[in-house]
Amino acid sequence: MPVMDEFQNERKALLKNGTTKDKFSYFWCYYKWHVILTIIIIAAVVSLIHTYVTRKDVGFYAVMLNGRANESAEAYSLEVADALGIDSEKSEVLFDTTMYVDFNRMDDATISSSQKMMVYIAAAEFDVIVTDTASLEHYAYTDVLYDLRDLLSAEQIEKYEPYFYYIDKKVLDEKMAASDALDSSYVPVYPAAPSKPETMAEPVPVGIYVKNCKDLTDNFSFMADDIVFSVVVSTTRPEMSIQYLDYIFKK
Repeated sequence: MPVMDEFQNERKALLKNGTTKDKFSYFWCYYKWHVILTIIIIAAVVSLIHTYVTRKDVGFYAVMLNGRANESAEAYSLEVADALGIDSEKSEVLFDTTMYVDFNRMDDATISSSQKMMVYIAAAEFDVIVTDTASLEHYAYTDVLYDLRDLLSAEQIEKYEPYFYYIDKKVLDEKMAASDALDSSYVPVYPAAPSKPETMAEPVPVGIYVKNCKDLTDNFSFMADDIVFSVVVSTTRPEMSIQYLDYIFKK
C-alpha cells in the first residue's frame, strides 16, 4: 500500500475513533500555523476597524517642542477643547510632546524630530509651536511662522506687543538668498535679543513669550524658561490658534 494511502487511512481512523484529546492534538499539529495566522489577520482587521470607528477629527494641534506633559495634561486638553468650543466627543485637542531637538548636537532624536516637524508643517497637520527661544530660532528663520500682525486685531497687538518675540527680516532674506544661491559660506548673525526690535533692521513679530502663563507651565514642563508661542503659516485653523493664545493669557 502506498505510503500516502496508509497515512490517509490512519488519519480517517483517528478522526473516527480517536479521543477528543487525540483529535485536538492531530488538528493542532497540522493546522496550528493556519490558526495562528488567521487569529493575527482577524486581530489586525478588528484593530483597524476599531481605530477607524473611534477616530476623532483634530480640532486643534499644538506641538510642545522639547516639552513634557505633566499628569494633568490630559484633563487640560479637555479644558482647552471646552474653551475653544470644540466638541470633545467628535474632535480632539492634541498637545504633542513627542518631538525633541537640539541643533547644537544634531543627534538621532533631533534629526528624526526635525524631519517630522517639516513633514507636518508641509502637510498642514498642526497649528502652533510652543518651545524655547533657542529651538524656535531655527524655525523662525526658515519662514514657516506667521507674522502675528497678520493674525491679531489692533486690540490684541496692543495687548501682546510687550511679549512679542521678533526676528529680523533682513537676516531672514539674506539667509534665504544664500540658500537659493547655494552659498555654503554664508553664516547668519541672529539678533542677540529677540524681545528688542530696536536692535533689528526689519523687526517682525513671529512669537509671543508665554513663560508667565501659569496654566500652560503647570501642565507642561520645558527644558528652558524662555518659552514662546508661535503660529505655523500652514495652519488651517489660524483663528483657533489665536483663541488658544487668548485662553492661556486669561488663565
